[in-house]
Amino acid sequence: MYPDYINSHSSAPGWDAVVAISSILEHIPALPQPIAGSLRQVVDVVSGIIRTVNLMRQNRNDCAHLISRVVRFLQSLVDDLRTSKVPILDGTPTTARLFALRSNLMAIKEDTERWSRLGALGSFVKSGEIKDAISRHRENLVDCFSTFQVSACLTLSFS
Repeated sequence: MYPDYINSHSSAPGWDAVVAISSILEHIPALPQPIAGSLRQVVDVVSGIIRTVNLMRQNRNDCAHLISRVVRFLQSLVDDLRTSKVPILDGTPTTARLFALRSNLMAIKEDTERWSRLGALGSFVKSGEIKDAISRHRENLVDCFSTFQVSACLTLSFS
């Protein structure tokens, strides 16, 4: 089972999302092919979000917190996939869940790119809307992570 990434407290001192993403990328080629392609797409979107968040001045901490949880989840997922003995085929629930995660991350990426162009005044004017969107993204990620959680439980119970 995966920990509660969304509600974890702040990142450990010295934690670097770029280093974590690099580590994840190193392990992707060793994963089963159907999952490697889907996971690579997810990591590419996360990398884009990290670049955008690093450019932000307003709302940066909330966005960085959210994406740090996603990176920690991906690290755990890759570790789990590397040690799992369960075969992963194209069209399996795991690839479908990765597609859903990627869709949620694309929405976050679009919003963070839009927010990064607002400037200080625009961010202030839209602060309520931005906070609501961050909360909505948080809820969507919780739902995504929960589907992986349920799958892990089912896999363990049928092993």
